[in-house]
Amino acid sequence: MNIRPAGGGELEALFEIHRTVFYSHIHQIFFGGGEWQKANFASELESSTTLVVSINGLIVGYVQFCIDGGRIYVQNIALIADYQNKGIGTHLLKKLQSKAAAN
Repeated sequence: MNIRPAGGGELEALFEIHRTVFYSHIHQIFFGGGEWQKANFASELESSTTLVVSINGLIVGYVQFCIDGGRIYVQNIALIADYQNKGIGTHLLKKLQSKAAAN
């Protein structure tokens, strides 16, 4: 598993993961989300730290968080279905907890 900062050219891939993982939630609230949701996601990428999770070169998810006053606030964790319930999200949260404790 590789965890690295998101690159500028990854908006489409990360948004597709976001859209897929959160589809039912987004659809219920925003009736599909449309262009507003994509613009909002792009804004979240700019305003938070986004780390990409890849396995064997395949982007399988991401985590977004903000640091404010030494505290870390998790904004989103999204993993494609085939990689959910495998401890990856737990691993990401533990890494963030360690980072927060170090701050």
